[in-house]
Amino acid sequence: MFKIMNKYSKKTLELLAFLARRPLTKMYGREIAKSIKMSVGGANQILRSLARAKMLSVEKKGRMLFYSVNMGNPEVKQFKVFINVSELNPLIDKIKMHSDRIILYGSCADGNDTEKSDVDLFVLTEEKDAVNAEIRRFKTDRKIKPVLASHNEFLNLKEKDKAFYEQVTAGKELWVRENELRI
Repeated sequence: MFKIMNKYSKKTLELLAFLARRPLTKMYGREIAKSIKMSVGGANQILRSLARAKMLSVEKKGRMLFYSVNMGNPEVKQFKVFINVSELNPLIDKIKMHSDRIILYGSCADGNDTEKSDVDLFVLTEEKDAVNAEIRRFKTDRKIKPVLASHNEFLNLKEKDKAFYEQVTAGKELWVRENELRI
């Protein structure tokens, strides 16, 4: 297990996170290096390594190589989910005292999000005003689209909007109150 954890350096993860946030963008090495304040040589070495691992796609135009994340790679998708959850952790810590369950659903939960994707968050709560206030105060580059529901509203959701209910229940549970039943 530790071999896997040591597989990627901090700089490698930083570069991969930068490209993972922009899955539709193709960038060349120097441009990536400048954007993340890394040496061109170091960035190119990491880019080649990630391309060999099939985590990046490479397209050659003339003498230039353009890189983008390989969205067909399951490691990349799971890494994107990890980034999304990590970025939401400070918010989760603030709203969990007012919530019974917090679920990330939609494209951010399955790793198919792009830089323009909203963060879809379902919060089971009886304190909607407090949760909304914390979400509004939370600073992020992406728009958070919360759906707040009371217990009664959640119970009715299965019958009123089965497709949405299934999407939420298929999402990633970020937090559940200890005495709360599993969905």
